[in-house]
Amino acid sequence: MTPPFLERRYSVCEDMGSHSMEIPSWSAYASSKLISQDYVRVLRSFSGKSEQEMLELLVKSEDKDGKLFAKAVSSVFMSLADTSTLVFTLNMTEDFLLADIPARLDFFVDADNDGKKYMVEPLVKLINHNDERVRGKSVYLASLMFSRVPEPKVMLKLVMDFILEKLDSKTRNHEGVSGALLSLTVLLRNQEIRTMFAQTEGLRNLISVLRSHMGNMGMLYNIMLCIWLTCFDPAVRQSIDAPELSVLISLLRSEPFEKVIRVALATIRLVLQDSENIKELCESLIGMGTLKLLDSLKGKKALKDEDLLDDLKWLRETLEENFRVLTTFERHEQELATETLSWSSTVHTDAFWKENALAFEKDDFSSLKKLVSLLHSADPTTAAIACFDIGKFVQYYPNGKLIVENLGGKKEIMLLLQHESQEVQKQALTACSKIMITNW
Repeated sequence: MTPPFLERRYSVCEDMGSHSMEIPSWSAYASSKLISQDYVRVLRSFSGKSEQEMLELLVKSEDKDGKLFAKAVSSVFMSLADTSTLVFTLNMTEDFLLADIPARLDFFVDADNDGKKYMVEPLVKLINHNDERVRGKSVYLASLMFSRVPEPKVMLKLVMDFILEKLDSKTRNHEGVSGALLSLTVLLRNQEIRTMFAQTEGLRNLISVLRSHMGNMGMLYNIMLCIWLTCFDPAVRQSIDAPELSVLISLLRSEPFEKVIRVALATIRLVLQDSENIKELCESLIGMGTLKLLDSLKGKKALKDEDLLDDLKWLRETLEENFRVLTTFERHEQELATETLSWSSTVHTDAFWKENALAFEKDDFSSLKKLVSLLHSADPTTAAIACFDIGKFVQYYPNGKLIVENLGGKKEIMLLLQHESQEVQKQALTACSKIMITNW
């Protein structure tokens, strides 16, 4: 599957291009000698022009004005500080480039470096500007250049650090994430940059962004596109585990747009077909109800994309080839591995715990320890079910109360009595009552 090179417009800025903005007073900058007269001439010529008009100017000058335009806007980025002028010039540069990216980028080749690098320094300099529009747009335009030639490394690292900061959960905001993702969809088309991104734990950041933006239909495509591109790095593919795949399954259950479904399925296929742990991953996917989900997706008559339908067929056949009947305890273990618990599963019942409480001795109570850790889950349903399961363990395992206390479970459950979710409060109260009762 081959995605489009990039979205047509940069989604962070609300403007619709430089032709919709007020044109700066270029002559005033010339009078103050901040910009040369030659640069002012070409800036005036291209300001406010449509895509077709820009093309006519290039043809008329036999591309000479294209090279001069690149030098002129670079001079603006290096010399001027006015925010409105910078935003206008950045938008105009984007209009200029997006009309024909490969050909127009050639105008920005740095002639002083034997054509090995682009004139990215003026754009990277703007990362430190105090306006979010200027920072985001300059990173995006620099990304277009770095995706072709990832040099110089020191400046590429500045751009990557900027993007990673926007994706970090501690500093994350909607506008910053949206712009960072769009820049990343461009950068990750370069294998060298994919490897560099993988070494920064980039995939973990993207999965975290996906978890927190599951309901944002407008952003999901770029998130998934970045995840898919990252998975072309072999080390990343081998590192993906069941909890991360479970996030993609949750996404598919949310019934996103077809193009998001297409990229999500392609990502799962890319991971499985190269995985050294394909049987384990398939068993986990089956335990998540993926076979039923695939049938549901296939039944949607509106899905017409051939790549999507082919991936659906391949995934179903692959899961069936690696299918085996699991015990109820094994199904519980697999669900724990995803770090997301659901009441729809048949393993959160009184009957399950009557039958399997003793099985939780396995590997020094590793599954019970996992349940205690899930009391901290940001997902209220997962935290509530963890309370339920721990309460049932206490009820049916001999001296289970002491084991739960030694693992810190009692203290954590008591803290959840003040949880904002009523469901969590209810299950925490029930579990506490079981822990407090002397005999069952």
